[in-house]
Amino acid sequence: MRPMIVGAMQRELRSLDILEHWIEENTGSAYLPEARSLGDLVGQAREDLVTHRPSGAADGSSPTAAIIEHLPAQVRETVSARIEADAVILYDENVSRTVDEVLGTALAALAGNVDYGGREDVRSFFDVLLLEVTRFVVSRYNLSKATYPGVAYLFNRDADNPPLEADLQHDFVNFLMGSRLAEICRPEARDLGGGRVDVLFTYRWMKTTSELKRSFPKLTLSDLVDRYGPQAISYQGTNIALSMLMVLDLHDRAGAQPDIRDQIGVHHRTVADSSVETAVVLFRVQGKRHTPSDVPEAALTPSGASQARDE
Repeated sequence: MRPMIVGAMQRELRSLDILEHWIEENTGSAYLPEARSLGDLVGQAREDLVTHRPSGAADGSSPTAAIIEHLPAQVRETVSARIEADAVILYDENVSRTVDEVLGTALAALAGNVDYGGREDVRSFFDVLLLEVTRFVVSRYNLSKATYPGVAYLFNRDADNPPLEADLQHDFVNFLMGSRLAEICRPEARDLGGGRVDVLFTYRWMKTTSELKRSFPKLTLSDLVDRYGPQAISYQGTNIALSMLMVLDLHDRAGAQPDIRDQIGVHHRTVADSSVETAVVLFRVQGKRHTPSDVPEAALTPSGASQARDE
């Protein structure tokens, strides 16, 4: 069984465990008159998962979510929030401290932004976006074609038929539709700054965007923002001065990819002599890759420090 399937099953079993514990705690409560039958549903869902039988959940819905729908309306949100909080704890315990460092650096760089630094609701909104988009970039850094064929475009080294920007967009949107951002994102949204954006995120009064590009020449993160940032910034002129730019980098680095700390960064720019500086968070996704076992010696770029150690 593929690791992704095993991981998904483990997460679902954990969610069922939490739900079962909650049902046991509330047996006899006026809010839960059908505790025994709900417990039976949890047991059946767990057995279906372990034996790989189809569950009774609707397509696109997890067994846990299907059981929660049987709960009285006034307690559904409480149970969902508890499961979500537990999932956050599990993620925090397993997240790479290197990735955590990348997020911390980005948050610190955003502090001076007029909206991020001045509005708590904006900060909360954008922090969640930053976390989820970082998860996407990290997963695409690590996933292999064998585990998830959807990342094959990142290993396409055909100079005559390179991957398209649309390949990145399809992959990113699919990821978002399975994330906690599914309800607040919309691809191909129009009427922002007079144009159409690749992905729009909307929550309450706040809107921000993720613009997707592909690039062939060797460019630094700052160069990429200079080249594509003006478009990303131009969507934000009547809302928060925060935007995201994701670039599929097709410069061939001998099939290797830089450290994740070199793939994500915050840059501040203005357009049209505006007095308001917009923060652009750049996410670089490396293409034209080899699997690690095929990365050649040509990929090495010794620094002065490493050369000194080797002498």
